[in-house]
Amino acid sequence: MRAQASQAHKWLMGIQQHPWLHDFAETRTRAEVVQTLYTDSIIPLIINAFASIVLLYAYDFLWDMGWFFLILLVWNLWAFVQMYGEYQVKALTKLDELNHELTWFYGALYVLGSLCQFVCLACILVVFLLQQESVLNFHPVAISVFFYYFAAVMKDFPVRLLSLSYTLFLFVPMMVYYVLQGGTAAWVLAVSTLIFICGACSFSNTVGRAFVTQIRQRYELEMLTERQMLEKQRADAANQAKSRFFTSASHDARQPLQAIGLLYDSLVSSSSMDAHDRRTLEKIGSNLHSIQNLFNRVLDISRIEAGAITPQMQAVSLQNLFDTLDAQLGEFAASKHLWLRFAPTSAVVWHDPDLLERMVVNVIHNALKFTEQGGVWIGFRRARGRLEIRDSGIGIASEHQTQIFEEFHQVENSARKRNDGKGLGLGLSIVKRLAVLSNTAMGLHSSMAQGSTFWLSLNIVNAAAHVEVPMPMVVDQMASLQGLSIVLVEDDDELRTLLTASLMQYGVMVTTCSTATEVEQLFAANHPVRCDVLLTDYRLGYGATGIDVAKHARQCMGDDLPVIVLTGDTSGFDYKELLDQPHTIVLHKPVTLVQLCAHFPKPKLDA
Repeated sequence: MRAQASQAHKWLMGIQQHPWLHDFAETRTRAEVVQTLYTDSIIPLIINAFASIVLLYAYDFLWDMGWFFLILLVWNLWAFVQMYGEYQVKALTKLDELNHELTWFYGALYVLGSLCQFVCLACILVVFLLQQESVLNFHPVAISVFFYYFAAVMKDFPVRLLSLSYTLFLFVPMMVYYVLQGGTAAWVLAVSTLIFICGACSFSNTVGRAFVTQIRQRYELEMLTERQMLEKQRADAANQAKSRFFTSASHDARQPLQAIGLLYDSLVSSSSMDAHDRRTLEKIGSNLHSIQNLFNRVLDISRIEAGAITPQMQAVSLQNLFDTLDAQLGEFAASKHLWLRFAPTSAVVWHDPDLLERMVVNVIHNALKFTEQGGVWIGFRRARGRLEIRDSGIGIASEHQTQIFEEFHQVENSARKRNDGKGLGLGLSIVKRLAVLSNTAMGLHSSMAQGSTFWLSLNIVNAAAHVEVPMPMVVDQMASLQGLSIVLVEDDDELRTLLTASLMQYGVMVTTCSTATEVEQLFAANHPVRCDVLLTDYRLGYGATGIDVAKHARQCMGDDLPVIVLTGDTSGFDYKELLDQPHTIVLHKPVTLVQLCAHFPKPKLDA
């Protein structure tokens, strides 16, 4: 029994793979083809009924043929079956519910019924042919009726098996009759019928293939679209997870880096060092500075993407900018035995001072990093309105000149290998983003072994008509911190201890708290502590933030209390409320002690 069942299954699968039945080989395609067959079944019913009435009215001899009425009965009964099948198919809400067995049942039912109709039609045709004495006596009414029948099955043309069967059952007997009749007229009609049969078969085959192909392509497109949407959702989810992980990891990494920076500042201020220890400390400082630059560049990308940077356009003196950059980058250039030259200028441009400094710093730092001999020249060309940064480096190949502004893109060259591959390829991508943000045109000219020239297009303004807001500069205020009173809120014990020790060595009075609750208790006392500035971490544990601490402190000390918030977050959203408050500064870890103290107010004199 099992062997017979297996053979039957193989036989059925072999039938399903037949070229004429290939239209039903795919479940969804087969389901729609079956649904199409059963669509508008009432139209063939009306046509068949009308054609039958016309035949009976036009030909009296048909009334004497009982089997003819049986054929008509089967014909029209099957039309009702098809119409009933239409309602059954429509009762299914989705094409997918037409499973394998169900679609095969409805498809086979329709095909077998249609073949039965074709046989009946062929029998009727044979009867008409036998009643005619000559091919020229074939009544026009009969011809019209057969074309009625032909129109009734036009909707079956998408299924090649049905269209071919109908054409063969209807017209082959007619062609054979013409051949048997003989004579010129009969042969002309026979050849004409043969040509019609070939054309109809070709047409039905083409229409059937096109119909099934269209259905299959539509479903393939839907599947591809659905898969693309799924892949996009997975990619978005992965990006969000990566961003959350990166934000968390960045925050956790900035905490110890802040502590290392404070320890380094403490060692630098120590005088008990020999020359060897001093050189070792300088190397530590150089690598620490590289790590801090890397974190700052990642922070810039995060803040730009978060929309946390808004250009504040104002008049900017390029000479002041050059002096600041010379102080920042001169030592780095000297450590590589390179010259760094700024062409003196009196030009004043209209730009955001902080964004402009960030862009120029990144370009100069990148130029110094990949220049082995010579140096970097920076100047402003009034005629073109361009700030140019030229280097004598190895140059950039033309195929890489557009790619270097993309994130994480690094050109493989000897200079990068000598730098041990440091960096992530973010410097120039930040320059491009900041240029777009500030609506600044930029460009690059470079040739291999001839150096590179980066330029920024800047708008010159009348220096007399615009009062320049001084650019923020890191100022050594250590000597003026004596007597300053600070309330430090930090939940990390080690970092709180290091910050306290570093500040107290310059005469700063520090009161420490580790939680928001301790801050509330401190300011709720009968004799609240003196506080010239509140220095707080942003995330303090137990759901509390620097925003809560700042609000409570200002309720007791006044709304003009200066607040400095240290944060390791890079999202740019959580502390946005702080940026809208007056007398509030947000600094991102790691921050050096000098940078931190530059934002301290002057100590208040006791009354």
